[in-house]
Amino acid sequence: MNKGQKALVIILALIIVGGVYFLFFRGPKYRPDRQININEPGQPVEDASPKNEGPVSPISGLPCENWNRRALAVMQPGDVTARPAAGFSEADMVIEMPVITASITRLMAIYICNTPAETGSM
Repeated sequence: MNKGQKALVIILALIIVGGVYFLFFRGPKYRPDRQININEPGQPVEDASPKNEGPVSPISGLPCENWNRRALAVMQPGDVTARPAAGFSEADMVIEMPVITASITRLMAIYICNTPAETGSM
């Protein structure tokens, strides 16, 4: 064999050895049936239930009556003319995101505690 063929064989052997290592010998696999506590690495989570079991909004942390209902998300334009009737003051969280470019945005209001009477143009 010439030098080019030897180099090709060595490269292929390294790729195969590396693949076998990463498939079989790289440590313990991720097991979705076991949760890991981030405060104590390597220890299983004892209680995975929600910590806010009272009348508290899971988003804002403020007390409310409808704390256990499904969230309602409304996507609205980010124009100034649409904001007065948008109902953002009753939202638990408002997220602004770009649509196509950085100049055009949309606002997504997420409601859990309150349901607005008007949501403006959608």
